[in-house]
Amino acid sequence: MPGIGFLAGILALAVSGSVLAETHQPGEVNLALGKPYTLTPAPNYGHCTDPGRTRLTDGIKAGANWTRESTVGWTRGTEEPIIITIDLQRVEAIDEIRFHSLGGGRGGVFLPSLLVFMVSDDGREFHIVTTLYGRTLEPKVSAPADTSQAHTLRATDMRTRGRYVRIIPYPRSGSCVFIDEVEVIPGQHDPQGVRFDPQDRLYLTQVPALFAAHRFWLRTCDELDQLDGILAEKQGAQVDEESAAWRKRISDGMREAEEFPVHRPEPLKNWHARVRSLRGEWLKRKWNRPLLWKQADPMEQIRPNDVFFSPSEENTEAKIELWQREYEPLAITLVNGSPDPVELEVAVSLITNQTGQTFDPYRAITLRRAWYVETRPEWELLGDALIRITDGRLSLEAGSAGQLWLTFHDPELPAGRYSFGVRLRNPSRPHEQETIIPVNVTVHPIVFPERVALRTYNWAYLSRMQLTDEQIRWVVRDLKSHYTNVIMLPSQDRPIGQVYMGSLRMDFRQHDRALYYYPDAETYLFLFGCSPEQPDGFGQGRWGPYMSDSWKHFFQSYLNQWVEHLARRGIGYDRFALYPYDESLCEEFLQLAKFIKEVDPKIRIFANSHQRSKKCMAIDHFTDYVDIWCLNDDNPQAQAARNKLKNVTHKEGWRYKAFKFAKSLSPYTYYRLQPWRAWASDEIGSGFWVYMTRRDSTTGADCSVWDDFDCTGKGSWRCDAVYTGRDAPADSGGEVFIPSRRWEIWREGVEDYQYLHTLSQRIRTAREQGTLAQLVQEAEAVLEQVVAGVLGHTDQPGRLDDARRRTTESILRLDAAMTAGELDR
Repeated sequence: MPGIGFLAGILALAVSGSVLAETHQPGEVNLALGKPYTLTPAPNYGHCTDPGRTRLTDGIKAGANWTRESTVGWTRGTEEPIIITIDLQRVEAIDEIRFHSLGGGRGGVFLPSLLVFMVSDDGREFHIVTTLYGRTLEPKVSAPADTSQAHTLRATDMRTRGRYVRIIPYPRSGSCVFIDEVEVIPGQHDPQGVRFDPQDRLYLTQVPALFAAHRFWLRTCDELDQLDGILAEKQGAQVDEESAAWRKRISDGMREAEEFPVHRPEPLKNWHARVRSLRGEWLKRKWNRPLLWKQADPMEQIRPNDVFFSPSEENTEAKIELWQREYEPLAITLVNGSPDPVELEVAVSLITNQTGQTFDPYRAITLRRAWYVETRPEWELLGDALIRITDGRLSLEAGSAGQLWLTFHDPELPAGRYSFGVRLRNPSRPHEQETIIPVNVTVHPIVFPERVALRTYNWAYLSRMQLTDEQIRWVVRDLKSHYTNVIMLPSQDRPIGQVYMGSLRMDFRQHDRALYYYPDAETYLFLFGCSPEQPDGFGQGRWGPYMSDSWKHFFQSYLNQWVEHLARRGIGYDRFALYPYDESLCEEFLQLAKFIKEVDPKIRIFANSHQRSKKCMAIDHFTDYVDIWCLNDDNPQAQAARNKLKNVTHKEGWRYKAFKFAKSLSPYTYYRLQPWRAWASDEIGSGFWVYMTRRDSTTGADCSVWDDFDCTGKGSWRCDAVYTGRDAPADSGGEVFIPSRRWEIWREGVEDYQYLHTLSQRIRTAREQGTLAQLVQEAEAVLEQVVAGVLGHTDQPGRLDDARRRTTESILRLDAAMTAGELDR
């Protein structure tokens, strides 16, 4: 197999809209000209779908412009591997393959990140003959983002053979792929003399693994680039022999990367280990400290290459501040400043108060480690999964960062000041790699309530999780510990109504089973699962035509019996709402909502849409019938809808987010700040899609939550807030689901809302009791300032700690004044 040179065999041609000149030499033959080919999946960019499957081999090279019909294109976000297979109709000697494509950045269109060229004699068994990398073809800042560049990418000196030529372009994340032409140039060698290495055989089922290896390769190259950039900045204009020597080693590392095929795992893994070891060696020489730590912002995702801070940035201690019965995270970033991987022992000392009294640390502290997961769409490694440490050990790769995560929560711990230590020790080198991190804890004399003021929800459909009863009880405890108090029951958990002898008999067994799992929810939302195409989600035609007199008769009986049954279970009108349609304000929804209110005006109706589209109506039509409005915070029309609803009385305002590829979303701006936005909009509910779904909604496939690249269907949004314990990459400690950093930070946002609510309630109580007006006014100013400060500076997450501190101090001052009877006279 030929080597993969940095720019070997590549010709880049810029064009400005005209047809490219032929690149053939006199007498040169294009074996692919006019030959048939297949495309999988079918091209889906509207202007370039190639309906006759002729454009890639028609000999016309017009620049791969997406406005030209001669181009073949796939839209950004294409999930399936793009596979182009050309049938040369007989085995040929092949020396060169030319791939005419488009890059440059305009419209977010770049060259493919990877091009794989394969050949086959029989169309069944294909061998990789060469690969080209977009990283070398098109540097990240190769051209302004508003330009287009046509490129002819050449794989040369191949000296191979085949009847079938297969090309697999792997697009950059979020980029479209546009191809103008494919040419196959013959060689003068004897095709029968070509020999294939079995290691280069690749089946289509192996393509996802090949892509994963390429992403791994790219990230390792980026780590080398990052280290080289730091050395270049340090070196500056002066000649620094030491930095120059290090940069030479980095350059050698990059050249090494180009010399092995990315589809062979062992060379790739070994090279990656050498890169990490090189960085660890540099860190050790720079710091003369093989282990560093600092208290990190738990809202910031950690990456393996977050190693470039100095010993002067190390903290002398870590701090935790919270109310009684509250949860509080502590994130400690650890850097292995050595060229060897290490396994650290982790131990926590007794918790001690100011009088010397000790407390069991493992009643209050849960130890976890941030586990790196690969994310879409940016192909990053982020420490999002928080796997429980069960064996007292934490591993760090050479020259890499890791993170220790502590959750502090002890509902019985009195207010006061406490301290404990976290010892980290490498047992094989205890004198070199050992440190004790002192942690000081302040527990304020304010009791955090079990029931929070905010309605919180995450579409946790318990009955769809395919869990045992014991596992569901574990999940319920997890939901409650994150203050989930709105439970949504899917349509399969609704009561069943059967007509018997002219009357409706109700079967509540599945419904009661679902209620049993979570008996003390603040609110239950009963999803009907209706759609404009299937508005009858109840009688299924057995009650008569939808909205006929017969249907209405049975539906009225159904609602009445259901409400009576809920009342017998202690669930009144204030604790449930009907959820007929999901994200739709269609005419059928309006018709159903009107009839529900005719049957029983006290039944509340929930809606989570505000859009007006071809199938949806304006929000104004529904304001008399919908009681709970849950608006999608990701939609730019949401604020206009909120403004309309402010003029409608006796309606509850909620909000939610539903954005795909959640691992890559900011725990701070996407999750934690959402309850703050709810508070600022006078809303009492906030949530997100989704706690756990795991399934592709379009294909029904069971997808791995750990792998964003596992399922490729359009319904695979990868929004899960937790990870499955059964297929965790490390011992999950018996946890059914493993929390993500986002799930833990969401809880912090709910607690923030409770801080604001508690201060607001204290202000009201103090005013009613006639407490000193000045104190009340100061507390009101604090409440207004912290909300404005946090939401007005979303690029400054440090304001959250200050907001909590000021809020707590105001509450304590009001409490002290009311206790002492400091009143206006």
